[in-house]
Order: sequence, then C-alpha cells, then structure tokens
Amino acid sequence: MAVIRGSKGLSETCMASNLVVGDIITIEAGMRIPADCILIDGMDVKCDESMYLVDSISIDKKISISKEQHQSENPDPFLLARSLVLSGSGRALVCAVGVRTRWFIEHPVEDLEDDNEDTPLTIKLKNLADVIKGYAHIAAFLICSTLLLFLVCNILFNGKAELLSQGTLQKLIRAFTTGVAIIIVSVPEGLGLAVSISMAFSIS
Repeated sequence: MAVIRGSKGLSETCMASNLVVGDIITIEAGMRIPADCILIDGMDVKCDESMYLVDSISIDKKISISKEQHQSENPDPFLLARSLVLSGSGRALVCAVGVRTRWFIEHPVEDLEDDNEDTPLTIKLKNLADVIKGYAHIAAFLICSTLLLFLVCNILFNGKAELLSQGTLQKLIRAFTTGVAIIIVSVPEGLGLAVSISMAFSIS
C-alpha cells in the first residue's frame, strides 16, 4: 500500500499501524481499507461494506466535484475501515485511524471476544481424521499380528530358525516399525491445511 505524507511529499510502503490523519493512500481492488478515508481521486471504485450494513454488498464510491453534481448524484466518497475494495483504483485521504474509526466505535476492543468455537468444516474434518486414525490403528494391529504369527510359525516349523537369535530380533523390530509407520503415515495432519488451500484457490 503506497502512502504519501501530505506535507513532506514522502512516498513509501506502509502498514495500517503507520498511518496518520492527513496521509494520502493508494487504493486498489482486493485490498481492505486500513482507516476511515475520503476518496479524492479514483475510477470505478466499489466497496463491500456488508460488515456495517447487512443489506449492503457493493457500494459505488464517487468524488463530489461540484454542488450541482453533489445534489443530483448524491455521491458517496467515504471509505470505511476494514471494508473491501471490490473494483477500481484511486487515492484517498485518511481522516480517522485506530480507535477513532467507525469500526472501533461500533466494536470496542473490550466487547470483542474470542469464543474459539469450531466451524462446521473443522468439526467434519476432525471427525474424518478420527475415522482414518481408527482404521489406521486396526490396520497396524492386523499387519503386526500377521508378521508376528508368520515369525512364530517360521520358528516352530523351520528347524533352522531359533527363538533367541539376532535374526529373530531384527524381524520383531521390523514388524513393530512397520505398524508404527502405518499409523504415522495414515494420520491426516495436513488435511485441514489442504482443504483450506483448495477452498482459497476455488474462491479466488
């Protein structure tokens, strides 16, 4: 986000926490407005202010050029903090920052609570992960049991095999590591991340 200090004429890349009243910021499609601003130059600027007005999805933002134009078209040049720019580009003058913005006035910090509730998608992913873990444990148990049964049968019916030998110990360790490996590779730890990335790409 480019910002120009009004009196110094300094242009730089800046975050919302570095803005002060009087700065001129460059806005473009896809960005969120960092502070309450007034549009001073722009073309085809539309913003999503649904967080302020429930029925509002896309609002045209226009500059008030003259008294006649203001009375006839009733343009809306105000850009509210945290609203999303849907289209267009331009420049805006910062009028309020931080706790002085409309967002913080309507949503004080002390009223914001993090309930840490899981979303329906998170709950479904956790249930799916539990099911996969259950089948993985069953598969690991069956495979380990089969390998151990095969080893016991080999010792009993093969005269050359010995119960207490280095080869038998290696086979026991191999059976155990096989079961552990099946459990590890079957736990879908990256399932949530993969679904989130897929949804982000599909939405964009």
